[in-house]
Amino acid sequence: MEISWIGHSSVRIRGREATVIIDPWDKKTFGTMSRPKAHLILNSRSGDPLSSGNDQVAPAGNQTPIIFDRPGEYEISGVQVEGYKTSESTVKTEADSEPIQAVAGGTSWLIKLEGISIGILSGLKHALPTTGKGLFANADVILCPIGLAEAIPQEIMVKTVREINPSVVIPYGYDSEEDENLTAFVGAFGSSVSDPVDSLTIAGKDVGPDISLQIHYLQSKLS
Repeated sequence: MEISWIGHSSVRIRGREATVIIDPWDKKTFGTMSRPKAHLILNSRSGDPLSSGNDQVAPAGNQTPIIFDRPGEYEISGVQVEGYKTSESTVKTEADSEPIQAVAGGTSWLIKLEGISIGILSGLKHALPTTGKGLFANADVILCPIGLAEAIPQEIMVKTVREINPSVVIPYGYDSEEDENLTAFVGAFGSSVSDPVDSLTIAGKDVGPDISLQIHYLQSKLS
């Protein structure tokens, strides 16, 4: 299985039987994606320009990519998908009184491909409650946005990843390897990040309870 970061909030997961694209962006707002191919598209926030540019994705086979943009359990082309609904949060005034803006929740995803469970935390608006922790508890790999405007605060993301305790963590959304958001995230785990790679290949031997946490740095395809 191969994981690559296309750019912005979009990640591609390519297996032997199927390719999944998470959160393709809107061309009018953020420019072209050069039509990556996929069998399946996951939208974490339906209607958000950073998450719903589905027309930028080309078919990987003879059929138009299947789009999932809401919670539920699905299976397509050998990929098991479960969408977890994240609750709404609110932005309050400086006096912390009445909310002045409601922020709609999204969908975070757990997919299983080639025997490896991958959690995508792009739809989170706050820390996972008990039900969410239960769903993602067995994730071998976690993909988490770092530095994107819609991402949850750094300390909450760190706490969430620690609670899940995956073998592999792949942050994305940062500006560069020197991005302070990425540096702070990695530093919170007392770990180092891998050398930058265009894509990361993961097999069953790379994950499991005996594997120490590894943080991998992916080079955006837009760089």
